[in-house]
Parts: sequence; C-alpha cells; structure tokens
Amino acid sequence: MTLLIFKNGIQIWRYTASLILLTLVLQSCEKRKIEPIIDTFPMNQGSEWHYQRTLYVTVFESESSDLVEDVDTIQNSYKLWVAKDTVLNDTMYVTVFESFEKENVNYKSQEYYFLDEEGLKLYAMKGSSGAINLGKSAAEFNSVPAFSMDRFLDFLPPDQFSGLLYFIPPRFSLQLPLKEDSYWTCTQSNSSSAFRIDKKVSGTDLLKVGGTEFACFRVEWLYIDYFEDIDIHVTEWIASEGLIQRTKDFGRTKVVNLEGEYLYSAAIKEVLQLVDLNLN
Repeated sequence: MTLLIFKNGIQIWRYTASLILLTLVLQSCEKRKIEPIIDTFPMNQGSEWHYQRTLYVTVFESESSDLVEDVDTIQNSYKLWVAKDTVLNDTMYVTVFESFEKENVNYKSQEYYFLDEEGLKLYAMKGSSGAINLGKSAAEFNSVPAFSMDRFLDFLPPDQFSGLLYFIPPRFSLQLPLKEDSYWTCTQSNSSSAFRIDKKVSGTDLLKVGGTEFACFRVEWLYIDYFEDIDIHVTEWIASEGLIQRTKDFGRTKVVNLEGEYLYSAAIKEVLQLVDLNLN
C-alpha cells in the first residue's frame, strides 16, 4: 500500500488494486457460502406443499434428424400434504402423504413413509404416482405411457382389500442427516444385481421461491443398468422444508402410444418446482 500526504496534512492509505480485488472476492465467496442443515424430514400432520410441473417436449422431424419440428409445453399443478399417522400390518408405524393433480382430482396417490436411523423410507403406496415420490416418476403426456422407474423393482402384488403396494425392501428415499458427501442406494431389485438407483449429493445451491430462499443440497440420481436405450438424468434440490425442485431429463427417445406403435422422436424434460408451502 502507499501513503498519500496532501497539502492540508490529511493522510490517506491507498490500497493496491490487487488487495482490493482480493477483499471483494473473499466477501463474495462468503456471501455465496451455503450450508444446508437437513437432519429430518417434515412429517407433521397438516403440512402441505404446492408444486407446478412443466413438461417440455421437443419433437424432431425424424429419428435421424436434428431438425426441430415442434416444441410443446405442458403444465399442471399438484397439492401434497401430510394426511395422518397410521399403522400397517399391525406393527409398522407410518405417515401418510397424499397428493393429487389439481386439474384432475382423479389423479391421486397415497404414499406411506417412515423415518428410521438411516433416513426417510417408502414402505407402501396406493394409486397414481405422486408429486413427492423420490423413486419413481412419470413422463405422462397426451397418449404417451409413463416411463416407470418401477418396472424392474420388487414389490408385493396389491393387497386385495386395501389396494396397497408394499415395497420389498422399503425404498430408501432420503439419507439423513444429509451431508455434502452423502451417497446411498435408493432401491435395488432383489432378483438382479442390476436395475439399481443410487443417489449422491453433488453440491449445494440457494433456490428462491416466491421471495423465500431455500438452502438446498443438490442430489443426483445414478441409474445402474436401468435402461439400455434411454439416457436419464434426474436432479433434486432438497431443503429442510422438503423437496424444492426436481428436474428429469429423459434425453432423446422414441415415443410410442399405448399399443407400442412409434409416434415420433423427441427430447423430453420435466421440471417440478415448489410454488408454495405451509409447514406445521
């Protein structure tokens, strides 16, 4: 640094440009430092989340062409809430999460979760796939069938009285406490060493929803020999308040109808974003 002395006797220290730049960089890094604390999952009755799901479908002229013929955007919204605590099979204490598509109340699901020393696990489900479900999904649009993540997984046939599907073993949806080096197997088929979904934390981000900022862990899904012809990339942003955002990039794939007939080649991306929440 340099000392400047003016005629009036005032002394001013002049810092070098490099020192000022270093100070600004350090301050900027400090502001961007994100340290989420996630050691449990909100399970109190009455808590609810509202999500918007946007599906982007880029249709190509043909399988061999990169010329875009059409781009379609489809939106719908979901309400998810904690309904109640209950007991299944006389011994299993679980919390019931219910969700439905606001534009179609017939699209409804019930998912039965519990917390243990490892984290959040899915024990059973009933109905259509819900907005929260961290292990299965759904590019469902127009006449295109769902890309089900469950097609290779093991579960008991639906109970004839309750209609519940029981997962064997329960699906390990979220490791708790969640940390920067967290890595776990979400689900694996009992009948094969392949068909496995692992999850890992790949970083932290600050997401802003309606003026509220959420400190999130970014969680990547790792598909182990799941699909041969479809390249799927799934990323979740998890905060202490729950799931804030999830993106699913299905890449480019052949789209068929319910009869398996080829319709077109398309790149498909799904974005599920939190709109509002009310936690008890």
